[in-house]
Amino acid sequence: MRRISALLLALLMTVSLTACSFPEEDAPTAGSEEGLFYEVTGMDPDAVMLTADGKDITVGMYLYWLVYTMSSVSTVSDWVDDAGLLKWDEEVSEGETVRYLVLEETLNTAKLYMIVENWADQYGFTLTDEEEQSVQAELDTMAQQLGGEEAYQAYLWDMGLTEEMNQRLTRVYYLYAKMLASVTEEGSPLYITDEVLYQYEGITEDTILADHILLLTGEDEEENQALYATMEQLLQTLRSADPSEASLLFNYLADNISEDTGRAYYPNGYLLTEDSDYVQEFKDAAFALEENEFSGIVTTEYGYHIIMRKPIREYVADRYLSELLTVAIDNADVTFSDAYNTFDVEQFQVDYQTYTALHSAVKDMLALNQEASDSGDASGSGDDTAA
Repeated sequence: MRRISALLLALLMTVSLTACSFPEEDAPTAGSEEGLFYEVTGMDPDAVMLTADGKDITVGMYLYWLVYTMSSVSTVSDWVDDAGLLKWDEEVSEGETVRYLVLEETLNTAKLYMIVENWADQYGFTLTDEEEQSVQAELDTMAQQLGGEEAYQAYLWDMGLTEEMNQRLTRVYYLYAKMLASVTEEGSPLYITDEVLYQYEGITEDTILADHILLLTGEDEEENQALYATMEQLLQTLRSADPSEASLLFNYLADNISEDTGRAYYPNGYLLTEDSDYVQEFKDAAFALEENEFSGIVTTEYGYHIIMRKPIREYVADRYLSELLTVAIDNADVTFSDAYNTFDVEQFQVDYQTYTALHSAVKDMLALNQEASDSGDASGSGDDTAA
């Protein structure tokens, strides 16, 4: 599922932008109202580049995903020349060049977004008022971390986005998350049936999924007692949580506190049967739980555990939905516009890198000029006061 995994990184990108922050003096400034991609190409960003799964993809949206894909591909040094440009004719696999990879990934990203939106309409996935507020809160936080509304608008400009596009992309992320959650919910149109579930990794009706928070113990009893006290606090936190949020809280604690090194490979937990090669205390506690229920503190030779029995379908949820989306991507109807058919991706990369480098240099120069002006104003003010 390499392809869909790469695309889902793009889905997450808009939300991860909130991790960016700039000191106020380094906050970006916007360019012209026509937008970054108009400046680079002269193409109307609102014009239709292609139609995928019955929905129009604008020039602005397509070029945004193209730049993201080119940036990702550029991390492979063998595919980049000394000038920092992609080696478009370099073969990445038998019969596939860098050009093919970039254009295919960009097209598939466009398809993915449209399919998620269409599935949301088809299957009735909508955002609640609270989730809409979460979308806006996400964007407000982004603006604050960037240094304010003006800096936020400038940052969007530098990304080739409009505020409307950014909101739309963020909503798609939330819709995808709802679809992913729904595959484990009986009655959902995307629910994983038993027939499908039992095709994965030898899962049977006797298999359960168990996750845990683990703190490793050692030979120092005083340290072990401190660890036990920590686990008691974690357990109390879980028991005090709203039942609808307990699972999310458990996952957060397991991701950030648990000392189980295997979690990197099994982020949703472990498949267990009565014959599984796990310590007996762990198995006994896990099989005694109902789905979505967590244990007290369980002591094993490894340390202290809080175990949660999860719905078995969570183990395959990511792969299952990825497979469904991959099939939909492969089967999606696509119609290309004249703008797409005449588009020169190699020239675009040259023009894009040239323009963005120049734009960055101009911003730096303006910032220096402003800094000098501000310094001069302060100096002049001081002279007037002295006089």
